[in-house]
Amino acid sequence: MKLNSSNVDKFMKIIDSCQGPVYLTDWRVDENEEPNFKLNLKSKISMFIGVSKLLGEYGDWFEIHAPKREDEAKIMKFLMEENH
Repeated sequence: MKLNSSNVDKFMKIIDSCQGPVYLTDWRVDENEEPNFKLNLKSKISMFIGVSKLLGEYGDWFEIHAPKREDEAKIMKFLMEENH
């Protein structure tokens, strides 16, 4: 998932509005099947780091996970709208 500079503010507002945790992970896993990179985007400092990763050259290497279905649906709706 890659962001562009025009939708960063909206993305951050969507994450802030989520009720549960939201994680940014990479697709690579360690020997315990855990992601090598995992940030809790509900933390402001982590969100800024995460956004910089998503804006960067390798932004497509990352995934967003939200354990609460309502949060996941909200994020997916945003992504579908922004990528069409």
